[in-house]
Amino acid sequence: MKNSFFIIIFFFILTNLSLSMSLEYEKQLYLGCYPDTKKYIGAKKAQEYCNCTVKLLSERYSDKEVDIIFKKNQKEIVKATEFAIKYCEVK
Repeated sequence: MKNSFFIIIFFFILTNLSLSMSLEYEKQLYLGCYPDTKKYIGAKKAQEYCNCTVKLLSERYSDKEVDIIFKKNQKEIVKATEFAIKYCEVK
């Protein structure tokens, strides 16, 4: 019984790690978001917005998926990231 529990936990952790972005990718996305956003909503709100957006994108996409998304045209990028943008704008 204990072995089964540990196997399930290990599988869950392994699956979660493979679906999220690395810290380096998160940092790059944040640095891409913050400067422009800061111009429009100020430093504090830009920090909150960009942190929120990066967190949600990281929960949904891996590094490889982000690479694929950001090689697409602007319309497809917006479509792939829209869920995070809308959620974080309201929050």
